[in-house]
Amino acid sequence: MDTSLIDCDVQANYVRVMLRNKVFQLALSEEVHPDKSTVQRSRVTGRLLVRMPKVKVSAIIEPASTKTKRATTIFKKSESKKQSEEQTANFLDVDDTKSPVDWRNITNSGDSRPRGSLGPSRKKLPAVRSERENSPNFVDDPDVPPLI
Repeated sequence: MDTSLIDCDVQANYVRVMLRNKVFQLALSEEVHPDKSTVQRSRVTGRLLVRMPKVKVSAIIEPASTKTKRATTIFKKSESKKQSEEQTANFLDVDDTKSPVDWRNITNSGDSRPRGSLGPSRKKLPAVRSERENSPNFVDDPDVPPLI
């Protein structure tokens, strides 16, 4: 598709993309900077990439060291909880000898295919077709050759 057929309009609350006079519009949950937004089209795949920076950044960026410390303390707490839950948990015992599954008889018994064939079963058509009667207005012309 030619790039001239693509039109992208970025507003604070929505994005509108027009492709061949067809509208694709997305409503955004947060406001974005329309002036700082960029639209790029990949030359290889033809995909359209729309980058829209948010007006208010909701996530607080923390240094990596504090994140790892928090993660390790949370992980240790969750491990101790899991160990106590494992001691009190009741498990369901499954015995395979009580109900073995016969994998050979899973298919329908009325299947007419030979065992081992992967193709769909085909019904045989009748070999002889009956000829239909000629219409009352039919005139047999001997100059016309017969159909083969």
